[in-house]
Amino acid sequence: MNGQERYLQEYEKYKHIQLEKGEYMMKSNPTIKVMIMSINEEAERALVKTLKSGNERERTLHWCRKNLVRF
Repeated sequence: MNGQERYLQEYEKYKHIQLEKGEYMMKSNPTIKVMIMSINEEAERALVKTLKSGNERERTLHWCRKNLVRF
């Protein structure tokens, strides 16, 4: 299976997860807390801010669905 097929499988697995603005934690490291500041459904992007450092970065909605969970 190539990378594109693996991505499509992963995308199908997580696409049902609804995202909202608010606080989340990383699935892989629950000590890292982030806040989704804004969501752009059309561009499939979200602005995510790390609560401890205050760093903001743009992430894909797929990345958010795969790596974040509400707390």
